[in-house]
Amino acid sequence: MNTVTDRPDWPAAIESDQARRHSSHSAHLALRARKYAELNSVECEIFRGFAVLEGEVSTYYLKQLAQETVLHIDGVASVSNRLLVT
Repeated sequence: MNTVTDRPDWPAAIESDQARRHSSHSAHLALRARKYAELNSVECEIFRGFAVLEGEVSTYYLKQLAQETVLHIDGVASVSNRLLVT
């Protein structure tokens, strides 16, 4: 078992990575749908139901809106809102 594909957990790892990318993509689409240009640059990574928001916004309203938007995505249980208000 020298190759990565010989590992018994390889299919689960691929599936987990695909689900993470799908969730993160869903977050970006949801943020863009809010029609606030600043939210387009917000970075969002989701892993095992935990979302992390990073970037800068100009108001606390946009910070809260980004958080609430991501919380409504299927599979997201909690959010670490690291957005900076500048």
